[in-house]
Amino acid sequence: MNRAPTRGFEEDVGARTTHHLMYPESAVNLDNDTNLVLIPYKTQDLQWLISAFTTGTIKHKLRFEANCEAVYKKANQRLHCLRKLSSFHIDRKMLTMFYRCFIESVISFCLVSWFSNLPLKNKNSLNQIVRWASRLIGEPHLNLETLYTRQLQRLVGYIKDGSHPLHGEFQPLPPGRRFKMPAGNTKSTYQPVMSRIKANREKVQIFSPTFMKYTKDNWMDKHGRYPSTGFFSLLFALHICDEVSVFGYGADKHGNWHHYFEDNVGNGFRKTGVHGGEHEYNMMVRLNATNKIRMFS
Repeated sequence: MNRAPTRGFEEDVGARTTHHLMYPESAVNLDNDTNLVLIPYKTQDLQWLISAFTTGTIKHKLRFEANCEAVYKKANQRLHCLRKLSSFHIDRKMLTMFYRCFIESVISFCLVSWFSNLPLKNKNSLNQIVRWASRLIGEPHLNLETLYTRQLQRLVGYIKDGSHPLHGEFQPLPPGRRFKMPAGNTKSTYQPVMSRIKANREKVQIFSPTFMKYTKDNWMDKHGRYPSTGFFSLLFALHICDEVSVFGYGADKHGNWHHYFEDNVGNGFRKTGVHGGEHEYNMMVRLNATNKIRMFS
């Protein structure tokens, strides 16, 4: 995670999948086989992810043209496969299934985040993919405007469902037609970040904000402003791995961390009081005591 190296610290266990968790301030270049997992602490982190693979400059107008072009290219490539299947006279239901799984899922992913700010030219290019697919299949399919509206309507369900993790995140402003903007600073970062990053863009993943909220609400017991990257990484591993071993985890009561790759024992670590370091460490000790994880110093 973050700027921690893996080369020289790993042990060959046969087939493996490597996930590297980071946020913009801790970004490093990765090899082609490693999954980049972005932890979006703020809205600007998502803007950075797009810019780091495209222009290298964060555009605060949030028009998302570069993202649209990338989505269009990917969908157009998969449209070629749909043409081939159609030429083989595949059943219409199978063609529809392929379209929804491999094309519609691509052009509608996180649609509510970027579609409304697209210029008309970009919207038309994406809808052209839908029209071409509809002709190949032989029946009409939902355009992007309809898919976008459907995703927005899910907000109503979140607001009414008190048990939903995102229920408390939507607070209406008087007279109830708009929602309150979440508090946060997206104008600057606490240190310079890489404008571009080398990594496999096909292996980019985004840490779910819902899972981040779950971690804070259910594991932190109101300690710290938000969990550390290390603790997020630990819970991420617990949810996807059969066995979890951790190395170099440890913090004092101020949240000052020691890392396995740094020779900084006893010389005043960087203060990270925004995290509940002592509480996180105690939680890891409890997990170790119950054999949920194995801790190594």
